[in-house]
Amino acid sequence: MRKKRVLALIMTLVMLFAMTATAMADDAKLDGGVVDHTHNTTTSAENSVLILKELVIYNTDGKDIYLPTVDYTYTITEATDADGVGQTVTDSEGVSGEVYADAHDGTDGRALQTTSATVSFSPATTAGYDAAGVTTAITQPMTAASTGTSVFGGFSVAFDPTNFDHAGVYRYKITESTENRTTAGITTGTDTSAVRFLDVYVRKYNDEYQIYGYVCFTDATSAITPATAADAKKTNGFVHGGNSVATVADQYQTKNLVVKKVFGTSLLNQTGHEFPVKVVLTGTGATGAWINAADSTGTKVSGFTTDESKVYVAFDATSKTLDVTLSKDKTLTLYGIPQEVSPSVTVKETNDTYDAYKVTVEAENSSTTATGIADAIVVANSESSVSNTVAIDKSSTTEITITNDLTELSPTGLIFRFGPYILMLLGGIVLLVLGVKFMRRSKKENETA
Repeated sequence: MRKKRVLALIMTLVMLFAMTATAMADDAKLDGGVVDHTHNTTTSAENSVLILKELVIYNTDGKDIYLPTVDYTYTITEATDADGVGQTVTDSEGVSGEVYADAHDGTDGRALQTTSATVSFSPATTAGYDAAGVTTAITQPMTAASTGTSVFGGFSVAFDPTNFDHAGVYRYKITESTENRTTAGITTGTDTSAVRFLDVYVRKYNDEYQIYGYVCFTDATSAITPATAADAKKTNGFVHGGNSVATVADQYQTKNLVVKKVFGTSLLNQTGHEFPVKVVLTGTGATGAWINAADSTGTKVSGFTTDESKVYVAFDATSKTLDVTLSKDKTLTLYGIPQEVSPSVTVKETNDTYDAYKVTVEAENSSTTATGIADAIVVANSESSVSNTVAIDKSSTTEITITNDLTELSPTGLIFRFGPYILMLLGGIVLLVLGVKFMRRSKKENETA
């Protein structure tokens, strides 16, 4: 029994140590751009700090979309005189000190352990952070509000306190770069700065150097006084400032498209028939995007890469054709078309029946109402000459409606539509006549007998 108690105690201590080690390995979380840096306590900060990267996604109708594919690279270097080295900063307790550069005295063994980092977003992204730096799951497609929905990635900047040679405030410069922001369909907001600064507060405690605070900010031209979260230039990283998500550097605007099939009032309409429809998307400016087609029905895809409910469109000089089949009240719905590519759509239907239909194609959105209306009789087994090319609007869903109406049957259509029933009717009449003759013959034979 005693051995079991000792074993249980050992296991408990191991678990506690593991939990402590995990906690110690966590990044320091910026709060309003600041990690507590009160120098007269025994509490020290973590030796790495999380820097957030924010991407704001939009959809004109607040629908579910996929994230764009974009990569950001960050270079972390020691600050220079131009970045405020030599300034005097004052902490929240009124203690002032000079700003230093790492290895300012020319010695080796820099405290900075992270010199580069990356943050990536894509339709395959499954994890990120919230605004406070807490890890969170990302499920795609995800709702993009018309006013903007923030998605956060992040990276850690780590330090080795034993490589500091004296106490003080050390400043670092973080520079963001990306090669595929534009090709991803992302535009810049009002904050176009690609630089952040990070001050690291170092003290000597029990004959060891330790980090007891961080301050991340956007502007190094003036000293931080006092070093608290109240200063407007404090930031948790490459994130929006104030209450406006438009102040963040990266904005992903998306639009929607609905193609719908309806019929006129004729009782002769074949409402259950699936008519082949070509939806041609054209746009330039982004290499491509996964578009949410989860609400599409009766869809046959051609010219697109597909993955379950997604279609991948490469927006280049070549138009892309999506082949679908639509019957009464069925729709093809595409959510999350990048606004940056200035896309347009052309819709044309093929009549693969034996009847001649009257076809009307209409488009409607906030800037276009019933543009391109045209009526035409589409003969059997031919593509409609009626189409509608319209810009996919950025303010509301663009809806294109194809209306078919069968006002009269063609001779060929009559034969194929009603021929079998006529033959059945004629067959029934023949059988009825034969049956009557047989009954009469039987009656005469019985009377003669």
